[in-house]
Amino acid sequence: MLPDHMEHVSAPIPPEGSGFPAGGVDLDGLVDELERAWLLRALKATRGPGAPRGNKTEAAKLLGLSARSFRYRLQKLGLEDELLPLHVVSHGSG
Repeated sequence: MLPDHMEHVSAPIPPEGSGFPAGGVDLDGLVDELERAWLLRALKATRGPGAPRGNKTEAAKLLGLSARSFRYRLQKLGLEDELLPLHVVSHGSG
């Protein structure tokens, strides 16, 4: 069960009792993918005439992060210089 403030978050987690895939789980990869998706979504949500690639400070606020932490995460995932101004790839429905 997720904490109340995270109930709206959906993640590809198989039902309890279903075991693990034969090859195991790449947890770091899954976490990076989820983090990348939310960072890019926040940037997309903060685009405007003066910020065609998104406003990092406002995007950080949307994610409950400090601007410094947001920039660190962009750098960690190799997104700091490649902020996609044209589109964001979304996974799943919604």
